[in-house]
Amino acid sequence: MAETKREIERKYDVGADVELPDLTGVAGIADVVHKGVVELDATYWDTSDQRLAASSVTLRHRTGGDDAGWHLKLPVALAEGCGTRSTRRSRTTYPARCSPSCARAYAAPN
Repeated sequence: MAETKREIERKYDVGADVELPDLTGVAGIADVVHKGVVELDATYWDTSDQRLAASSVTLRHRTGGDDAGWHLKLPVALAEGCGTRSTRRSRTTYPARCSPSCARAYAAPN
C-alpha cells in the first residue's frame, strides 16, 4: 500500500565548519532526539532522455532506514526557490528492475 504526503524540500550550501543550531527553542519543535546513524542506499531511475528529471519528478528505490522502498516525488508548486512536492512511498518490494509499466502502476492513485 502506498502512502502520499506533502513535503517541503530546502537545500542549503554551508561550509564544513558550520555546526547545526540548537532547535529546542524554535516554535513547533517539541524535542530534539539523536537517533544515531542510519545507512541508506538509493538507486534513482529515469528514462534514457531524462524526462523525469526535466519534469522535476524523482523515482528512486531506497534500502535502509524506516522508509525503505519505492519513492515517487511529483512537483506540486514552486515558490521562491522552495519546492513543494507530493511524495508517494511504498514499502512493497518490487523487482530490482522496475519496468515503465510498473512505475506507472505504482504512481496511479489507489
